[in-house]
Amino acid sequence: MVKKKIGLFFGAGAEIGYGLPAGGRFALDIFKMGKETDRDHFKELIARIDPRSQIARQWLPEGYGSRSIYVFGKGNFEEIIASSLENQKDVILTYLDAFDKGVSRVINQIDGIDEDGVRRVFEESYHLRIGDFLYADRIQLNQKLTSESAIFSSPFFSAFLYMLEKTANKEIHKIVLGIMELLVGSLGEHLVNELNNELVKTDNTSLNVFNDLGSLFALNYGSLGNTGLELALRESSVSLKEDVTVEELFVEIGTRLLEDAYSQVLDYQGLIDSHFRYLYQPKVHWAKFTRIAVFLHSVQRYIQAQIPEEIPNEGIYHDLRLSDRYTLATIGTSNYTNLLDTLIAKELCPPKKIVHLNGYLNDCYDPYRNHIYSDDGNVDPSNQLTVPFLFTQSGIKPLTAVSMSERYVDYYRDLKRCQEIGVLGYGFNGDDGHINGIFRRLVDEDHKLLHLFHYGDNLPGRDLAEVYAEKLRLTQKENLIVHLIDDLRQVQGQNWTTVFE
Repeated sequence: MVKKKIGLFFGAGAEIGYGLPAGGRFALDIFKMGKETDRDHFKELIARIDPRSQIARQWLPEGYGSRSIYVFGKGNFEEIIASSLENQKDVILTYLDAFDKGVSRVINQIDGIDEDGVRRVFEESYHLRIGDFLYADRIQLNQKLTSESAIFSSPFFSAFLYMLEKTANKEIHKIVLGIMELLVGSLGEHLVNELNNELVKTDNTSLNVFNDLGSLFALNYGSLGNTGLELALRESSVSLKEDVTVEELFVEIGTRLLEDAYSQVLDYQGLIDSHFRYLYQPKVHWAKFTRIAVFLHSVQRYIQAQIPEEIPNEGIYHDLRLSDRYTLATIGTSNYTNLLDTLIAKELCPPKKIVHLNGYLNDCYDPYRNHIYSDDGNVDPSNQLTVPFLFTQSGIKPLTAVSMSERYVDYYRDLKRCQEIGVLGYGFNGDDGHINGIFRRLVDEDHKLLHLFHYGDNLPGRDLAEVYAEKLRLTQKENLIVHLIDDLRQVQGQNWTTVFE
């Protein structure tokens, strides 16, 4: 019997079970890292370049060896906030509407306390129970922003406001301000979009002058979100001892809540995209060139640190050895780690090659020669300067190198030879069009059966197949099958791999 050929693709969700962080946490952690190590390393790379080499004479600016090396810092917060509010405004509002759920989740992550204890400490301090009073009737946002906001009906947010009203605690003030900046910023982004897109309610004339007005309105990102982001990036310094005060307790909860919120919505795509072009032009803007270069080294160091020394003996990747009823013909991934490659080396699954479509931990990129090396063993440090090829959260996703374009084409052709395709842990986000297009063509034009594995429950009032068909922009969805997968990696009580049998 000829075995059915299967092709697979894995996103970040496939590695969460191995202890790797999800996208938002990934972004937040990188910006919390100290950059001194990576700055010093890049300075050493610059120092190794022979001043007589072609790259020194033609590409690098004069006096490059003595120039300062720059890194991303607080000065770049505005770009991060702008990206987050523009691209994640709906996610932010949903998070804040479920404020109490976020608080409960954060409290469960703090050793030595529980929600009942927090409520008890508050009641003992203020002789008032959390939930017995709300600010919904006392505070209302401008109707032009929103008709209502669930956050003022939140018992815990009302508790923060009450404490601020009674104590004027500076740290509580920062936390409330940080939360309100996220709320107002997201609502403001909605309002600005509406104003720019609907300057004229009705236009039944042949006049086109209104179309030439462009986007007249914009938010002042410089005054939005910085407070909360600074708190989210701050290392916790509070020790929750037995005699902790209610203010100390709520400062810790509020700080961790902001960290939790930003870990889900932090988007630095605009920051990366605004610096990427200068990776090719160090003479034009040395500061931006060094910032993006050092950042990529930081990303590499962070990813290396996240990979567990001892890989757990079960997970999504380990499941690949469970069935011999089909042939696993090819695997692609948007992940940067070598975790899957390591497991392949241990003969857990058949394919000899893993296709990394967003870059790889061992990839290094020479922007001067526009070439990708599989490791730095073939790089001459005296006349070449490379950076890790790890372009996270970038809408540009460089495909300029021939070898990178070949990855996409070869992977597509391998999938085209498969009877069925499975995608796990991948969200088909809008800035992943370079990958989404592969699956769109396979379904719409090649009529391949595509299995998508959705973690969690059905979306209320929505058909999941319809949701993913919209995200993939499919014209045909007959060959799209969505499966619900749980924490045990099961679909309807059986391991997810059984759907291919």
